[in-house]
Amino acid sequence: MTTMKLKSLVEESQEPKMPFGDWLVRRGLINRGQLFAALNLAYQKRFRIGDALVEQGILSRPEIEDEAKRHTTFRAFGQQPA
Repeated sequence: MTTMKLKSLVEESQEPKMPFGDWLVRRGLINRGQLFAALNLAYQKRFRIGDALVEQGILSRPEIEDEAKRHTTFRAFGQQPA
């Protein structure tokens, strides 16, 4: 990942309460259509967005867990985890 893109992600992730779904779109892991489909499923089945993405086969459980850690670390510390 380029330094410019990393800096942009840090700045964007520090927006107040950046949703995890938006984080995944900005990281390029899902597109808006996939996000909206997952949000719909999450609403219908009372899932979290990550669970919906796994059920749809868009991302794996380990990918969701890794990205959740990155999302939390960026929001808390503004730096990429080791």
